[in-house]
Amino acid sequence: MSTLNKSSIDLLSDIGLPQEKEEALFQKNCPHCYSEKVKIHSHYQTKGNGERKMFICQECSSCFAETYGSVIAGLETPLSEIVKVLKARMEGIGLNAAARVFGYAKTTILNWEKKLSGLQETLFLYALVNEFVKLVIEGDELYTKVGKNKEASGVHPG
Repeated sequence: MSTLNKSSIDLLSDIGLPQEKEEALFQKNCPHCYSEKVKIHSHYQTKGNGERKMFICQECSSCFAETYGSVIAGLETPLSEIVKVLKARMEGIGLNAAARVFGYAKTTILNWEKKLSGLQETLFLYALVNEFVKLVIEGDELYTKVGKNKEASGVHPG
C-alpha cells in the first residue's frame, strides 16, 4: 500500500493541489471551544491503523487527534480486520463462529457491532474497495506469471 500509506495531504500535494486548498479540505473544529482556527500540529503512528494527525487549536491551544469524538476513536485493532469480522457477521456467520475463526472475544465483536452499526454502508464500501485493490494486485501477479509461462512454453527442447 505504498501510495495508500501516505497521508491525505501528502497525496494531494503529489497531484499539485495548492496548500490553502489542502487546508480547506481538512478543516476541523476544535472540540473544546468549537473554533474553526485549527491547524495540523503533528503526525503519529498507531499500532495498526497507520498514520494519524494531531491538530492544535489557535484559540484555546488544545491538541486533539483527528479521530477525537468519532466512532473509531480508541480502536486498537486495524479497521481492515474489524471490517473482515463484521462483513462475515453480516453474511450470516454466528457470533461463536466469528469469535473462534477470527480469534476475538465475543464481547469485543459485539462492542464493534454496537459501535459501528451506524456506519454499515461506509464499512461495506470500505470492504469493497479493499477487496478490489487486493484483486487488482492478485490479478497483476497472475498476469505476470501467466505471461512468463507463455514465453517459456514457446521454447521447445531440441
